[in-house]
Amino acid sequence: MPESKSVEYTPPPPPTPTAPTPIHITKFSPAEQTINSGAQAKICYSTSGEGSAQISPEVGSVAPSIFGEQHCKTVKPKQTTVYMLTVRSREGQTESREVRVNVKQPGIQIN
Repeated sequence: MPESKSVEYTPPPPPTPTAPTPIHITKFSPAEQTINSGAQAKICYSTSGEGSAQISPEVGSVAPSIFGEQHCKTVKPKQTTVYMLTVRSREGQTESREVRVNVKQPGIQIN
């Protein structure tokens, strides 16, 4: 008959709650692009962590990427514009990046 042994089991400690990862910008692109007057441009961004995100001017609040997925917004500037993506963590820390959309104004042709 096999010998039986008694083993004492100690359960692992409960998981410690982790602080949320502050939000940061992983991508804001393209860095620069040129469009014709009246055309639209697409600017794309991705973030990581928890917090809020905003693109200015004109776009406003945007959804942060929870898992780093890319989001894109269409803009239609009337003149060359620098768009700024700003993220803010729950603790109030901010990070910003810029992209530039150059707008070619229609030229005047003289014959």
